[in-house]
Amino acid sequence: MIQRVGRACVVALLAVLVLATPAVGSSPSKISPAFRFDLATASVDGHALLGKSLSAVVAALGIPRNRSLGHRQYGSVRYARGSISVMFRRRGNKLRVTAIAITSKDAREARLGRILRLPPRELQRKIANGYPHTFRLDRPYACSRLGCGGLFKTSDGRTKLEFGASAAARSYIVIHI
Repeated sequence: MIQRVGRACVVALLAVLVLATPAVGSSPSKISPAFRFDLATASVDGHALLGKSLSAVVAALGIPRNRSLGHRQYGSVRYARGSISVMFRRRGNKLRVTAIAITSKDAREARLGRILRLPPRELQRKIANGYPHTFRLDRPYACSRLGCGGLFKTSDGRTKLEFGASAAARSYIVIHI
């Protein structure tokens, strides 16, 4: 059941990358396709995002290129031609970041470099070797009828890191709480 829910979240996140509507009258964001991110801190260009409000994300990353915030309980914003998507869920009376989906092959991870250029099994090996005390492999990379992916978790189990390849053969990483 947990694997099914996790995969459903990834499928939903990837769908949002494709289906989000353009932001009307927005100026360019501060994020380029070659942004930096850190798996250990769930940060983008030095800004920790998990748990932050929409206004904090906009202050850190600029106005998103696309947004889908019409629902009262959840929504998303996209930056740099869909290479990063920030997902929100309602926590109390505010939308808070619960997931960050990264698909840009030009994005650089703090320790591991341009890891989204790697095939998923190589990506799994790099994360396992690069973050042995931060993440443990919970579900090795494999394919099923729902798609192809794997899962790392932090030692306390609070933060999850899903990875894999989409139907368009695009590698992805989703960091979520």
